[in-house]
Amino acid sequence: MTFSKPELIIKNPFKLGEGWRGVIYTGEYRGKKVSLKIAKSLENIEAINKEARILEALKGKKEFPQILERGNGYFVYEFIEGVPFRNVKDKKVIKEVLKRLIDIARFLDILGINHGELNNIEKNVLVNIKDINISVYLLDFDRGNFSKKTHNVSQLIQVLRRYGILSLEEAIKFGKEYFKEPEKVVKELKYLIEKW
Repeated sequence: MTFSKPELIIKNPFKLGEGWRGVIYTGEYRGKKVSLKIAKSLENIEAINKEARILEALKGKKEFPQILERGNGYFVYEFIEGVPFRNVKDKKVIKEVLKRLIDIARFLDILGINHGELNNIEKNVLVNIKDINISVYLLDFDRGNFSKKTHNVSQLIQVLRRYGILSLEEAIKFGKEYFKEPEKVVKELKYLIEKW
């Protein structure tokens, strides 16, 4: 695998972005518009391989990138239309996205998958609004891992605190209660988001 030659994997590659561990390209793969994530360097191969394993575990779940092929230090997934969450300004849409993220975070906690960066939803979440339908996609699992101790909802509680939806006291309370009564806390968090 040559890091500087995405054209060996997809047709007509166009560099879309670059992170700490990988470079994202768009292009064509088997007649379909796709994205390609390639490790930035030899040191980042394992992080990209781990992300591909996590995405394999999430295959078929529409809220996550749908992987089509993976190899050592890269993976190809269906292209996702959307805008970064940070560009969403409509409060009604923001509230809907936050409620869906609570459900997504709970789902990941149940599966034993830590995203690793749910405190950075402005960058790691894409939103697609078509007519009245809102689709939410959680990306960038290169800091993620499989674990019996997950922190996805806990990280989102901190996001809700940052947005002013929860006070510090409420965030602490919900953080402690979540491990005892997760479904109750999820329901209460979604109620508070809606009320916000």
